[in-house]
Amino acid sequence: MQLHWQAILVPPLTRRVPAGFRANEVGWCEADRRTTFAPGNRIEWVASDNWSEANTHARGRFVEQLLAQKILLIGAGALGSTVAETLVRGGARHIVVCDGDTFEHGNLSRHTLTMRDEHTPKAVSLAARLTMASAHVRIDFVDADFPNFTAEQHAIVSDCDLILDCTATNDVLSGIEAYGWVEDAYVVSMSFGWHLHRLYVVGAPAREFTRSAVTGLLDPLVQEDLANHETQYLLREGPGCWHPVFPGRADDAWMMAALGVKELERLAEQGSGGVQGAMYRWTGGDGFEGVSRQVLTP
Repeated sequence: MQLHWQAILVPPLTRRVPAGFRANEVGWCEADRRTTFAPGNRIEWVASDNWSEANTHARGRFVEQLLAQKILLIGAGALGSTVAETLVRGGARHIVVCDGDTFEHGNLSRHTLTMRDEHTPKAVSLAARLTMASAHVRIDFVDADFPNFTAEQHAIVSDCDLILDCTATNDVLSGIEAYGWVEDAYVVSMSFGWHLHRLYVVGAPAREFTRSAVTGLLDPLVQEDLANHETQYLLREGPGCWHPVFPGRADDAWMMAALGVKELERLAEQGSGGVQGAMYRWTGGDGFEGVSRQVLTP
């Protein structure tokens, strides 16, 4: 059974004391009871919706093990912004967006932000967008590069349960390894491959997460990916999500981000220890035929 309020339009209450009534609250109430709210008066019902959490996400939500986490998103670029919005629309309740970068016009090709956000801090603008995507989410932001925080910013991120790194930056991996996370915190690192035809995902409990564990799994795959495209050149520095600028379309970025969220949900539901990895990649060569998943073992 579900209960929710049905709204009515309350008519204007008495402002002047009608003749025959006392000039006090008792007189005003009695006047309203006999006139405005007299028996037989028509009730003006107002169209309203049930905005309960269960009703809002009735069309689909992620597992509770994921939704219950306070999620720290490090990196609000093409991958991070798409993953964050997918999580919010799937019922995530608390996300902290961490990024010290500014949104530029070149980011429009793959990002969820729009032209109105140009020259604004990514963390601030993405937090505002995510807040408007759900009535049941709390979005905080840290407009700084991890882990170069003030004491106030440290307080915002220090109790996060799930740390999601979408920066593809080794220095961030080192910072995550050295940071003092809460007990049972879990870390997941996601990154794109060349042409966005691959997605790498590595997860581990924070106490077992190290930069070398991630690079040990991914470096051979990254080198293989680069070798397969050694005849291609990078675009000039300019429009893009990070330098060096790499080619890749929005449809591929968002598809891979969606697969990353599925992997994130699997890791949250599984809840096991140890370092785990997976790679999603195109099948069919240069012509898209589908996506395969490969388990990566240390």
